Amino acid sequence: MIPQATRPPAFPVLLLSSCPPEYTKNKSTIVS
Repeated sequence: MIPQATRPPAFPVLLLSSCPPEYTKNKSTIVS
C-alpha cells in the first residue's frame, strides 16, 4: 500500500466514491 504522504489527495477520494460501503469504511479508517 502506498503511504498517505506519497499518494495524491484525489486517490483516496476516488476509491471512496467508487467502492462498496464496507470497503469505504475500511478505507476511511486508513485515510483518516
